Amino acid sequence: MKKSVSIVYGVLLVIGFILMALSFAFAGKKNTSFAEDSRRIELQPDRVVEVSEDVREYYFDSNQMQSEFSELTFFSVHQCVEVYADGEQIYSLEKSSTVFGRTPGTGWNTIQLQEGVKSFSVRIEAVYPAVRDHVTRFYQENDGQMVYQTMRGSVPEIMVSTVDGAIGIMLLIYYAIARRKVKMGPGILYFGIFTLMMGMWSMNEAELVAYMVKSRTAASYAGYMLIMLMIAPFAAFLQEFSEVEEKYISNIICICSFANVLVCTVLHMTGICEFKNTVFCTHFLMACDLLYLLYVILQRYRARGMDRRVRVCIWGLVILLVSYAVDMSAYYIGWRRTDVIGRFGFLLFICLLAREATAVSMEKIDEGRKAEIYRELAEHDMPTGLYNRNAYDEWASENARDRETAIVTFDLNDLKYCNDTFGHAAGDKYIQDAAKLIAEVFEPAGVCYRIGGDEFCAVIRHARSEWVEERLRRLECLERKYNEGKTDVPMRIAYGYAIFDEQYDKNMEETRNRADVKMYEKKRAIKAEERK
Repeated sequence: MKKSVSIVYGVLLVIGFILMALSFAFAGKKNTSFAEDSRRIELQPDRVVEVSEDVREYYFDSNQMQSEFSELTFFSVHQCVEVYADGEQIYSLEKSSTVFGRTPGTGWNTIQLQEGVKSFSVRIEAVYPAVRDHVTRFYQENDGQMVYQTMRGSVPEIMVSTVDGAIGIMLLIYYAIARRKVKMGPGILYFGIFTLMMGMWSMNEAELVAYMVKSRTAASYAGYMLIMLMIAPFAAFLQEFSEVEEKYISNIICICSFANVLVCTVLHMTGICEFKNTVFCTHFLMACDLLYLLYVILQRYRARGMDRRVRVCIWGLVILLVSYAVDMSAYYIGWRRTDVIGRFGFLLFICLLAREATAVSMEKIDEGRKAEIYRELAEHDMPTGLYNRNAYDEWASENARDRETAIVTFDLNDLKYCNDTFGHAAGDKYIQDAAKLIAEVFEPAGVCYRIGGDEFCAVIRHARSEWVEERLRRLECLERKYNEGKTDVPMRIAYGYAIFDEQYDKNMEETRNRADVKMYEKKRAIKAEERK
């Protein structure tokens, strides 16, 4: 996903969650009950009257009612409900009148029945043509029995939703930690967002939540919004995870999903066409995600063969196809309990891909650590800890004409005499101790390099002659302190410096050559002083 596309998605994500929060605040309550007093068997209506294509009326006689049960319960799907006892309305579930939707949503209706009621009726009106054929089953039970039954039936859904959400949160935390240690793509981030929203959507669809959430209009709005926002991060994750050399298809899917979110939301909130009537667009884009998964599998197979990631994606595609088919059947045909199977399939897919994605990122972290070690070895002089000649040459090639940059060069006097007289171990110590003094003086403001056996240089940007000369006087002071009490070869560091000048220098190497000239003058002066 390109940076601009990611920014647009981030804005849509924030707006989407704000709208979902507002929908729960302002979309109204679940139902209205007119009964003043509140107290599983399935009830069969005495007769059913089809008033119109969208309206059915169910009539019950008091002879069917069991005295030990005090509640009537049934599940409605985007349907308005009115319940009458002896001709008096005791319950209603009406359309919402807010911008967040005109549907009553889906959920359980619980009506408390008073003693002495001779008959009651239920009027159900479908809000959308797609739910006209929904089969309504009625039950009679005791107080609290509905909650118990719903909780028991929702255990699988709640478990799957919780695991999905937990995996999503862990992936986001893992990405936040891992990206500080090594440069890595945003694939884990995209998959974490997708997984977290999948868990939120699945939890929102659970029957227990449908029973407990007061505003089913808001819950319905949130469900559609979440599923629309899941499409883009999944496509972006597939592109990152497969490492195929293309970004156009994934970006097209993302852009289409953005357009889908914007257009469908505007149509819904203006009342022109609600989410229920435009959801086929979202389902089509979900199918596009599946086709894109097939495409990246083929592309990866052509490029890398049947590697581990291809095998994982193939298994993931099979699981997703089955889960998608089951979930679409549950939605369009009304096989309610089969959607749990679909959610278990999505969970299996998430676990499979999350494991592989984290394994891949761990490999990249390990590769990054090794690369960092190799980079250290390539750029640093191990005996002294300073940067080496390779690092200096790279800097010089990238900064050929760097104004106000000073180069200070150093050379150690009498190193050969130290090696010949006291051994190479003493010579190595001479080099290391001199490097420490140079670094102590110049590294706070510049970068120090060992560019030869006993040759060093320091690069200081935005330098002035007064500052450099003051630093060199400090170096001489540290050198004198170091030499106090020494009985072997004293440390003698010859130095010279030059600041880049366009009149004299074509590049920084010529600046260093001018500094070398002064350094050799100093070297000869030190030798002359020693001979006196």
